[in-house]
Amino acid sequence: MAIQRLHRVNSYSRGKERIMNETEFGTTLNNALGFINLTASAEQIHRLFTEIDLEKNGWISYEIYFMFLKYYFGSLRTSASTITTTTITEKVDPDAEWLKSLSGLSALDRFIRLLLDQLRNIFARYDYNKNMLFEEDEIEAILQHVFGLNETEISYVLLKFFNFANRNNKSLTFDELVRILLEIYFVEIILKRQYRDV
Repeated sequence: MAIQRLHRVNSYSRGKERIMNETEFGTTLNNALGFINLTASAEQIHRLFTEIDLEKNGWISYEIYFMFLKYYFGSLRTSASTITTTTITEKVDPDAEWLKSLSGLSALDRFIRLLLDQLRNIFARYDYNKNMLFEEDEIEAILQHVFGLNETEISYVLLKFFNFANRNNKSLTFDELVRILLEIYFVEIILKRQYRDV
């Protein structure tokens, strides 16, 4: 994971205290976003950091960073956009409607919406039957190709977190899938890799 990888190479000026400043936060965030080919601008980083720098002293703890990831991405504060109903004769500009759906959101919520939309587009590539419900083989492909897990990790994740053999519902919605993947990516697999690499 970005923060642990960067910490190991002494990328944080006050790493012994487990805290980071805005510049280091931006580096960490963009490092983490690289897996979905996104980059946060300096303005976005500043707005995000301003919101989570609760003590307003220019520093946040690693714990706050993890809470930021868990809360803002895990809770899915912004759901899929709802496009205003129009008559069939009206010409709809999808881009304009999408931008309109972002109006009224805070800078942080707009950023989260962008990330979720990007994830939705990436995951859709592995939704082989195009029903936006993800079955075991599709989730396996996502774990392998998007998150880069190996065969052993995939087997462990499917058994521990999805357990399709004992599930009544054999598919997951996008929101359900993202919640589980966040739990996996930011807790279980990361801890395993951290101890393995020590």
